[in-house]
Amino acid sequence: MRKLTTPADLNSIGIWPCLAVEHLAPHPIGTLPPHPDGASRAALSAEKLMTWPGRNPPEQVPDREAARGLEKIIAILYARSGNDFSLYHSSLLLRRIARRMGLHHAGSVPDYARYLGTNPQEVDLLFKEMLIGMTRFFRDPAVWDYLLEQALPALLAAYPDGKRLRAWVPACSTGEEAFSLAIAFKETLARVKPAGRFSLEIIATDLDTDAIDRAKRGLFSGSIATDVSPERLRRFFVADGGNYRVANEIRDMIVFARQNIAMDAPLAKLDIVTCRNLLIYFGPDLQRRLIPLFHHSLNRGGLLLLGLAETIGGFKDLFSMLDSRTPLYRRIESASGVAPALPVASPWTRGALPAVPKEANPQFNLRLQADRFLLRNFTPAAVLVNHDGDILYLNGCTEKYLEPAAGKSNWNVHAMARDGLRHALAIALSKAIWQQIAVTVTDLAVMQNDGEVQMASFTIMAIDEPGAPGKLLMIVFGDIAAPESGTSAGLHDQSGRTQPAGAHDDIQVTHSGRAPATREGATDGI
Repeated sequence: MRKLTTPADLNSIGIWPCLAVEHLAPHPIGTLPPHPDGASRAALSAEKLMTWPGRNPPEQVPDREAARGLEKIIAILYARSGNDFSLYHSSLLLRRIARRMGLHHAGSVPDYARYLGTNPQEVDLLFKEMLIGMTRFFRDPAVWDYLLEQALPALLAAYPDGKRLRAWVPACSTGEEAFSLAIAFKETLARVKPAGRFSLEIIATDLDTDAIDRAKRGLFSGSIATDVSPERLRRFFVADGGNYRVANEIRDMIVFARQNIAMDAPLAKLDIVTCRNLLIYFGPDLQRRLIPLFHHSLNRGGLLLLGLAETIGGFKDLFSMLDSRTPLYRRIESASGVAPALPVASPWTRGALPAVPKEANPQFNLRLQADRFLLRNFTPAAVLVNHDGDILYLNGCTEKYLEPAAGKSNWNVHAMARDGLRHALAIALSKAIWQQIAVTVTDLAVMQNDGEVQMASFTIMAIDEPGAPGKLLMIVFGDIAAPESGTSAGLHDQSGRTQPAGAHDDIQVTHSGRAPATREGATDGI
């Protein structure tokens, strides 16, 4: 199946791709990006889709006519939502499409594709149909028993002095899996009683904004009593009429956010990833990309939990199975030492992850080891944003400058900037946008999770290269040594001369009693 990867792909099938980065940043259903030519072109022409050059019928679809219709539908969904469903199994897509076809009495997939071409509201409804997730509390009890009795205690034992653990639950749907993990962690602490101090932060993400909103509310029907024991209901839930609400001690452990795992940058420095019953929906190409990505995201010895019908495939040099009866794996160091390329948040730059080397026992490779060392230690922390601050791509380790924003369903640099950075960043972004200049801000006291202060700086530059979809900005962060006592902050021009700190009052922000220094200059791009 052909993948939609560039604006030119959309132009080739007669769909204007909304180049003002609206397709790169996430959009909730109901507020999809407007068509640049207005409502007159909002109803897409299905016939124009057939001009897509070089297309091939999707695999696993024996009926060529149905395959052509499915390609048209995938293209329409991509043009409307910016999400590429060509990465999903065709059989799954056709099952979800069949439900909508039945409601409209469509006789064939091409007929339904033509209907979608003139009814954008139905495109939105089909998009929601594609995102319907099936989840329950403590799904597959035997898996949770092993996690509670073996895997989590072993993880705690690896850190005798305690640790602030981090977990990621991609495709969290309405939150049951994330809440189950939080409860399991609390129960493990109560039973093991480790000497060290532990906490667990869970970042739960999903593509479906409606599901994320429901998860944030933490309110579930009384039917969860089928899956949640009476003891857990008493300890971790609060009765609310005929429903159950998750207790605050569990709810406060989780940050819910919108994310497209196939296109957005992943989380990093994790101890647990639980991605259950998601890989079965994806085609083999995306499956092969995600397993190395999970390896990259996890710390040494981190845990990966998959669904009962899922495996790590051929990546046995990345993970070891903990128990043959459960799909639970532990991260191991790859013999190749090759870090996978991270996905980017925009379709126009997305590429496949590099293949895992085929040799069983690859020899030490100086170039690869050098590349790996440089990537880990010297790659700058940076984010690519649009003019609204929506994060389109992350590079390097940004956690000292950005953190997940509780209650936010989209990743936005204004919401995620840490205390001590947020105000100066907002002013500098505005200055870079409206004055068309590069802006550098230094001497920022940025608060860290442990209460310490990290002195930092950042530079904002515009990306104005041919082919860039709209006006984008790159923010590059850096650490700086704390100034010696008596040293005052100042502004630096291009010659390096120090100016009075009040020379540019429109950018002045006070942090810990000191004003950050700002350097600015014209730029023609990076």
